[in-house]
Amino acid sequence: MISKLKAGIIAGTLICALGACSPSTEHTSNSVIPIGKALDAPTEFGLSALGDELTYIPLETSDSVLIGNNPIALVGKDYIVVSSANQPIFVFDKNGKFLNQIGRIGEGPDEYQGNAPMQVDDEKKIIYVYRGADKLLRFQTDGSFLGSITLQAEHMNVPYGDFIVNNDTVLMHQHLRSSPTTPYLGYFDGRSGQLIDTIPSLLYVSFPTDVAGIQSMRVMTNPSTILIDYGGGKQLVLTLQNHSIWAYNGHRYLKEEYIDTIFTIQGTQLIPRYTLDLGAYTYPLEERNNGDYNTRAYMDPMYENEATIFFRLHTNHFPKPSAERVHYSGYYDKSSGEAQVMKGDTISDDINRFLPLRIQGVSTEGEFFGWLQAFDVVERRKEMPHPALAKIDEEDNPVLVIVGRNKK
Repeated sequence: MISKLKAGIIAGTLICALGACSPSTEHTSNSVIPIGKALDAPTEFGLSALGDELTYIPLETSDSVLIGNNPIALVGKDYIVVSSANQPIFVFDKNGKFLNQIGRIGEGPDEYQGNAPMQVDDEKKIIYVYRGADKLLRFQTDGSFLGSITLQAEHMNVPYGDFIVNNDTVLMHQHLRSSPTTPYLGYFDGRSGQLIDTIPSLLYVSFPTDVAGIQSMRVMTNPSTILIDYGGGKQLVLTLQNHSIWAYNGHRYLKEEYIDTIFTIQGTQLIPRYTLDLGAYTYPLEERNNGDYNTRAYMDPMYENEATIFFRLHTNHFPKPSAERVHYSGYYDKSSGEAQVMKGDTISDDINRFLPLRIQGVSTEGEFFGWLQAFDVVERRKEMPHPALAKIDEEDNPVLVIVGRNKK
């Protein structure tokens, strides 16, 4: 049996492997991001606010390599990993050349559902694929199946695959908590699934659980949510696949729903890093299920690099059946301390004067990226002839667009 002292040393070593034991001032300063002020006067901005050059990467297409709808990507120094609807996970190099497939769609030992959440352990060169409520599949980057692990946490409910991984350590975030004592961040051994440690909830808001009392349900997209109406003013919004934890520069961060603070995750501590000042648009935590607060802002996923934090948000979180959510895009300039917000979730291309782009992630190298559909490229490429786009057919896989900084 491992002694408590040895167990503590092992846990501390694994947790520090996630790179969050000694954050610098930049990661714990608790600066203010003035989003509310920017929302008061939305101002258009282009992709040049996020970078100064665009790289177009058409992904190789064949009968056996077809990317489905709603693709999500992980982009590293020398790889692109893509998960999409009703298709297996594919790995490409940074030129778009197909390298190999990761597992397959199905119910078998090395199989999963489409659009499966995934993460790459860059230290160990292992791809983790989220299989279900408590299971992760492990593959080498060449596609070799390494087996699966079952997350051994009786009180952790992780239905949406919100996790990050590094050096054989998995940090998993739980969106739904059944009691004030339920942990909502857990460290797991990426080889065995053993629970190493947990971080308890900072908050807990009860919600109706009487299934018989449900009067109506509505599924919505962008972001994916389920709106449940219990009548009498009681409502519940379940936000699916809202990724609340991310990594940047060797550190790990948390932005919880309805909490206007970005925390640095340091071991089992949460240290305030940024306060999001939403002003009059703040969504009161105690009113999270109140449909009368539709003018308030709900923060969507955030992406970060050395210079910028990019974010999306929306109002009209509880839209009436005939209404739509109102979407905004914005960014925070770390050097100036200023934020800018514009209406819409696609950003105009003021670099090459081509198609607008919806930012959907950031690479391990700090480059924001998004997708262009092949048929849109074919229709508009006469406006901007580009060698990388010349041979694209309208039925080809989408084009990954990377927004980078000129390093010359």
